[in-house]
Amino acid sequence: MKTIRFLFTTLVLTGVIASYATVSWSPVTNATGYKVEYKKATDAEFVVAGSPTHSPFSVTEFDFGNVYEFRAKATAAANIHAEYAVPNAE
Repeated sequence: MKTIRFLFTTLVLTGVIASYATVSWSPVTNATGYKVEYKKATDAEFVVAGSPTHSPFSVTEFDFGNVYEFRAKATAAANIHAEYAVPNAE
């Protein structure tokens, strides 16, 4: 398996409200889609929020009063592995 690092020139977490947040990014060259994940800061495992094909993407499965972490990665052919990127908060 070939590992490549898709470079997000922009991966930003915006629109954070009690019940949703929006993750947005600049398109990544050669990406066929993206995988967005989140977790409560106290949890060990990330949960897949979705596999969008474009930006922006809204995540809505929140419990009020908790702190969450996000990450995303670009996806491509089955034999290519991409690393996760963590968004910058705006």
